[in-house]
Amino acid sequence: MSKVAIALVHGHTPKWTQTSLFYFKTKKNKCESKIFVGLTWPEHPSVKAITETSLGDGVTLVATERHNYHARSLDEILDVVIEDGSFDYMFTTETDCRAVIDGWLDWFVEKMDADPEVGIVGWYWDEGRNHQNINPSATLYRVSMLKKYHEETKNNKSNVFYHLGRTEIREVHDSKGVFSEKRGFKNPTPEQLKYVESG
Repeated sequence: MSKVAIALVHGHTPKWTQTSLFYFKTKKNKCESKIFVGLTWPEHPSVKAITETSLGDGVTLVATERHNYHARSLDEILDVVIEDGSFDYMFTTETDCRAVIDGWLDWFVEKMDADPEVGIVGWYWDEGRNHQNINPSATLYRVSMLKKYHEETKNNKSNVFYHLGRTEIREVHDSKGVFSEKRGFKNPTPEQLKYVESG
């Protein structure tokens, strides 16, 4: 049976944390899961909904190095998930997402389990050119794939950014892992280049 880390980032819609957690905890799934909450706004009163009520039972809080930064929080949750070593998948979400039916997580896991070559199952987000992606607001990732790219990103000390045939030298301070990586592809494959050029 697959084991899933549910990574919920607190901060974008902090007042909805209680609602979101309630639904993720009460909707039943066959697969085993554990909820991790990245505290991107730790001083916000809504954090008490986790720390001072039974809603927080079994929930792991992950303090973030940089506040109000969603991607960095996901990187820091991934660090904890990788260190734990027992998770097959990581489902990333935000507090404005709800689980509305039993088996919601099983649906994602079944898609992933059906093909070992699939690394991501999620919502496709299209906001026009240069902003099309698999949205981490409701996406299941294979942890082995994330771990590989997470380590590559952390070990990459280059401050060169590659974007559609042009390069720039910038100070790299935001990139602490695969979710906050912004440096682009140095030598994209034809398939990667097709997607980069299309958005």
